[in-house]
Amino acid sequence: MGGLKAQLVKYFTKKENIVNFAIILIVGIIIVIAGDSLFGNKTDKKENNAVSISEKKEAGRETEGDSYGEQLEKRLQDILSRIKGVGKVSVMITFESSIERIPALDISESQTITEESDSQGGSRKVTQLEKENKTILLNQQGNQQPLILKELQPKVKGVIVAAEGASDIQVKSNICEAVKTSLGIPAHKVQVFVAEN
Repeated sequence: MGGLKAQLVKYFTKKENIVNFAIILIVGIIIVIAGDSLFGNKTDKKENNAVSISEKKEAGRETEGDSYGEQLEKRLQDILSRIKGVGKVSVMITFESSIERIPALDISESQTITEESDSQGGSRKVTQLEKENKTILLNQQGNQQPLILKELQPKVKGVIVAAEGASDIQVKSNICEAVKTSLGIPAHKVQVFVAEN
């Protein structure tokens, strides 16, 4: 440790080494500040914009997603109750996620190419590419809403069916087949139970 200290003291006693160190330190600080101002803030603005849009829509999305699930449960319950021998039936459907909306985006790109050469014959080429995505908003009754291109319904995670007639193995099999067919899911995601009277 003492040898390292002696070497550092010896290195920094020379005036030209102190000047070189100061120049390197100043250039490093400039690079850090320039890099943050050029690259850091743009992504932060985009992320903040995405977060604020999703926060505004979160409450509405939950109620719409719930109504989709409730409608699907009612339709499945209605069709299952019409199968011979099923009797009174209750259905619960779980989903992997909520409804996913894909908004329309206004994408703008710009590219700047800078070629520099110094007095010693060296040259460099700097290419800067900027890409900006903005969500297209529509003004509806004083509220700005994003223009939605597509809505993706959530995938079914699992289904539970409680039916009075499920004690009969044939009725239970028919219920399972009807659920698999109507929702397009494999058998291991469907559970059928006997309901209490």
